[in-house]
Amino acid sequence: MRALRIGLILLIVLGGLFVAADRVAVRLAEGEVASKARSGLGLEREPEVSVNGFPFLTQLAGGSLDHVELRLEDYRLTVDGETATVREFALDLRDVDLGDGYSRAVAREVGGGAVLDYSEATKIINDDRVTGIAYGGDGRIDVTLRISVAGISLERSVPADLTLEGNTLQVRVIELPELPSVPGVDIEEYLNRMLDIDRELTGLPSGLELKDVSAGEDGVRLGVTGSGVSLTG
Repeated sequence: MRALRIGLILLIVLGGLFVAADRVAVRLAEGEVASKARSGLGLEREPEVSVNGFPFLTQLAGGSLDHVELRLEDYRLTVDGETATVREFALDLRDVDLGDGYSRAVAREVGGGAVLDYSEATKIINDDRVTGIAYGGDGRIDVTLRISVAGISLERSVPADLTLEGNTLQVRVIELPELPSVPGVDIEEYLNRMLDIDRELTGLPSGLELKDVSAGEDGVRLGVTGSGVSLTG
C-alpha cells in the first residue's frame, strides 16, 4: 500500500511538472508566432497570439498546431486612398503546419473578421454629400445625405444596404426620401445616380481576402477568409 501511495505521489508530481513545462512551451511558442506573423503577414506590429489545445508539446512533436488565434488592435486598412482604422480584428487559424525545423508555419484554413466604427465608415466614404452613417436596424444602415439640386438644399437620412462585390464595398439606397418637385429635373433619377457609392478596400494581411460585409449595432463587420496562409512569408 505504501509503495502504491508513493507511486501515485510521483505520478502527480511528474504530471504537474509536465503541465508546467507544457504551459511554458506554449508561452514561448506564442511569442515566436507573434514575431513571425508580423513579418509574414505584413503587419505593423506583433499581434496578440493564443495557441489553443492541450497538451501543446504533443502538437509540437506532431509538427502541427490545431488552433491558433491572432488578435490585432487598431489595424489600418485603405479604402480608395483613405485610411480607416478597424478594431477587434480577430483571426482563427486552423491546422497550422510546422516545417523546416519549425521555421515555416502555414495555416490550412483561416477565418475571422474586423469591426469598422460608423464614424470611420463615414470618413472613408469621402463624399461631401454624406454627412453620417449609422446602424439602421435589420442589417441595414442609415445614410445621412446633404442634397443640393436646382438651388434646393436639404439633409435627409435614408435606409441603405451595404454589400460586397469582390474587394469593393457598395452602398445602395433602398428608399428615397420625400423631396419637393423641381421643374425640369427628374429628381429620382438624379438621386439614384448620386447615391450609388462604391469604395475599393485594400490592405488586408497577406494571404487574406474579404468574404462578406454586414451592418451591426457595433459597426460595419468585415468577414475575411484564406487558405494555405503562410505566417512566415
